[in-house]
Amino acid sequence: MNSLASRIDNAKVREFMKMRIESRQDVGLCGVPALMVIGSNDPKYCENALRFINELKVPEKFKQELICRAAVALLPKDAEAAFRAIDGVRGESPPGAYSDFMAKAMAISPELVLKHLKDGTDNRLVAIAKLSNYIDSPDLAAYIIANLPITADTLKDVRSLVTGMLAKDPERAISLIDGIPDGDAKSKILSDSYLVADGNDKTRILEKIANQPTAQRIVSERAIAAELGKGEIGIALDYVDSKPADEQQTLYREIARSSAFQNHKNAINILEDPALSAKIGAEFRQEMLNATVTNWAKQDLSAARDWVEKLPEADAAKGYQGLMTSWMKTDPVAASEWLSKQALGPARDAGAKVLIEQIKDTDPERAEQWRKSLTPPAAK
Repeated sequence: MNSLASRIDNAKVREFMKMRIESRQDVGLCGVPALMVIGSNDPKYCENALRFINELKVPEKFKQELICRAAVALLPKDAEAAFRAIDGVRGESPPGAYSDFMAKAMAISPELVLKHLKDGTDNRLVAIAKLSNYIDSPDLAAYIIANLPITADTLKDVRSLVTGMLAKDPERAISLIDGIPDGDAKSKILSDSYLVADGNDKTRILEKIANQPTAQRIVSERAIAAELGKGEIGIALDYVDSKPADEQQTLYREIARSSAFQNHKNAINILEDPALSAKIGAEFRQEMLNATVTNWAKQDLSAARDWVEKLPEADAAKGYQGLMTSWMKTDPVAASEWLSKQALGPARDAGAKVLIEQIKDTDPERAEQWRKSLTPPAAK
């Protein structure tokens, strides 16, 4: 290692290495001498490596990646020197190397990461916010939440940071939520927070949800109902029952919709319970039934098929439609054989229409045969 470092000190050898690297524009080749020198414990060699990188006439993205690589190796030995090296790197270029450095830096010195953020631009904030899973420092999380512009690209990161902070410092997290401007983004952050908070913190967040402008409050409540619908159905229903009667149907439908896609057992409970079915409305229930069977069949075709075969006539058409939608994509031969054995009528016709739609371009003759098998009203 020291031998290699001394070669970089040698002007002729250094020029030769630069020529090779610059002519090949190879990041891997660029990194080898630099990282090997950084492996030394002698600060002089670290400085030589960084100087060597900065002198290279290569595209800026190559140079920045090399600096990040060198800084990663330097980080455990001299964190402040590593950050001095990284200060010239833009957060968005190159994302991989910069993120790798920051992920490691957060474990070694979150204070320096915070200083790096305060001295930098929004680009750094955006890049580091995407590492929310690595952010364990409440101070660092709080700074990002308070200063990161919330956009469609960053909202997911802010939501993750806030919910993570609730577990470590709920008082501070709730205070930071208060500082976020009213709007759909804040509504979604509040709903996330309600779902992970405990005890009095949950009550406080619920009050903040209730105090939002009506449109934003509904966004929060719908998101909560949808998420609860994926879990214990009783908890989800209790949540909706606590809301004003004129708003309950919208929230029941959120539970039904998420259950249809995420928890078929909850969906079946709703579909088979006349009182719950009435709460979502007959037309919505039929579409929910279709979606439930479609998604259930992807996970357990046999169970979904058995349930569909027992459906009453009023529900069978949507059940057949959902079943055939999934089955035709995995085993169209078996699906068509099963359907051919079913009694003529609206349910079989609903399944046949799915089959016809899926094979009309690849097997038009067979599609036409199935079309002719439809009962007269369906054939029209």
